[in-house]
Amino acid sequence: MEYKLTSSRRRTTHPLIWCAALICTVISVAVIITGMVVFVGYLVIHPRVPVIGVVDAHLDDISYTEAGLLEIQIVIKIRAENDNEKAHASFSDTSFTLIFDGL
Repeated sequence: MEYKLTSSRRRTTHPLIWCAALICTVISVAVIITGMVVFVGYLVIHPRVPVIGVVDAHLDDISYTEAGLLEIQIVIKIRAENDNEKAHASFSDTSFTLIFDGL
């Protein structure tokens, strides 16, 4: 007895399947190209973290009144550095809080 492994009927893929495959291929290529553009842009800009630090602090005057009021006069120099020339990042609307710990 002889068995056939193939059928004589030819099977074709539906055109909607081909359209879906083409759309998925285009989307995949677009995602890959977008990822490459973002990576190259990151390498060109090379963003760095902006740094804010205290350069100098000087206590000019300190007095404690009988009413329990602590009056101080200090000078604090703060340096803000941003090396991101190509990213055009800037500091704005910055506030600082001075806390006396242990008083």
